[in-house]
Amino acid sequence: MKNKSIWLWVLLFSTIAAKAQFPGIGHSTITFNDPSRPGRLITTEIYYPALSNGDEVPVASGPKFPFVIMSHGFLMTFDAYANIWEELVPLGYIVVLPTTAGELLPDHEQYARDIAFLSNNFSKLSKFAGSLFYNRIRNKCAAMGHSMGGGATLLAASYPNKITTTITFAAAETSPSAIAACPSMTAPSLVFATDDDCVTPPAVHQIPMFEALGGPCNTYIEIAGGTHCQFADYNFTCSLGELFCASDISRNTQHNLVNTFMVPWLQRFLKNSTAAYDSFNDLLLSTEGITYVQDCPLRLPADESDEESLEIYPNPARDAFQLLAPEAGYVMVTGIDGKTIWEGNHAGNWQTISTAHWSAGMYKVIWVGEQEQSSATLLIAD
Repeated sequence: MKNKSIWLWVLLFSTIAAKAQFPGIGHSTITFNDPSRPGRLITTEIYYPALSNGDEVPVASGPKFPFVIMSHGFLMTFDAYANIWEELVPLGYIVVLPTTAGELLPDHEQYARDIAFLSNNFSKLSKFAGSLFYNRIRNKCAAMGHSMGGGATLLAASYPNKITTTITFAAAETSPSAIAACPSMTAPSLVFATDDDCVTPPAVHQIPMFEALGGPCNTYIEIAGGTHCQFADYNFTCSLGELFCASDISRNTQHNLVNTFMVPWLQRFLKNSTAAYDSFNDLLLSTEGITYVQDCPLRLPADESDEESLEIYPNPARDAFQLLAPEAGYVMVTGIDGKTIWEGNHAGNWQTISTAHWSAGMYKVIWVGEQEQSSATLLIAD
């Protein structure tokens, strides 16, 4: 782990990144029914970009919006995470907060399945003409969670999902084990922890999770002097859990540090901004008050095709590359001569394709879905 400096640069970046693109925050409540689990109802509170504040107000126009699933901690309610939606919605994200698993003895497996279900199905609202979100949702999803919700977010990797990236805050081990599920995670993951967390100490929870993660790009950030509950707004139940814990920084300072890294991470993986990825890495080097460990390529290529398109990296690749398409379908890779090099089914989440025996050069990756198709260029290096 490396120590950082230049606090003023952090504040400057946070101010620039947080400039609102949309003046209003709309709100809607939608309950989903998972037919694979009879009787399983998933009520969600949804906050989205709008031209004015209010319930059921029209969604703002413009490009489609990626969505973020934010899952709550043990005995915490969705409204403890206003700091998340107030930061992200004005920047062009829809924030979906499931309200399940609020019991004294929550079922972690069902909670994780709820997250996976939402990653697969929330964007389908964009296809229904009568929906408030008709033609407004981009098929890119960040699964985020705090404490129990963070563990459930990683556990969701055990089930079919369309998670583009994950961000967890003081994630807690679950039953079934989130740590054991981490090797199944194929999406890039950002793991937040604090060195003063007396509820879910990093050595027992977040560090083993990070070390077990699969996926092509993972980063662990530990905030000095922060606490478990300060990742959220004040919540009485959470505060009881850390009654005898000390904090060396304020809740507002901890939120600012989170936003400093959360925003460019989401810009990179949900909006394909390579400039944001460069900023993220620069901030890792320059930010005071954190330590970090990173397992990522130095640079990630931009997505060359449209917003519902393929994601490929590393690109150029050598022995293998990761592929993510908008949904399940069929993938074919051809050479510049048009001959098929590889073909197979795609499940709609991150897929690793070996190129160990391919010649160096340019290839075309073609994905065909149920009603649409897309392609991208892949380079294989020597």
